[in-house]
Amino acid sequence: MSDGQANDLPDAYFLEHELYETTIENWLMHLENQQLHMALSTLPRQDLELLYLVYVQRAEQRQIAPLYELTPSGLNKRLSRIKAKIKKFFKRVNF
Repeated sequence: MSDGQANDLPDAYFLEHELYETTIENWLMHLENQQLHMALSTLPRQDLELLYLVYVQRAEQRQIAPLYELTPSGLNKRLSRIKAKIKKFFKRVNF
């Protein structure tokens, strides 16, 4: 993002984004299961955000699907793919 674009965004955007990043980082740091922490740490940020919204914040899939430009069904498929990545990680490291 260029400096001109950054200046066009309201300060609230940056504050909200920073708090959101901190919240996800805190969630990861406070996981008691070290193996799960390792698996989640390998995921792209957008996958982590989605898991956080659905499983920690308990957001309804029909409400957050538009944020990802998906239908609720498409979001469910994406969650399934993320879970498959986590299972693959556990198989690969023999947990």
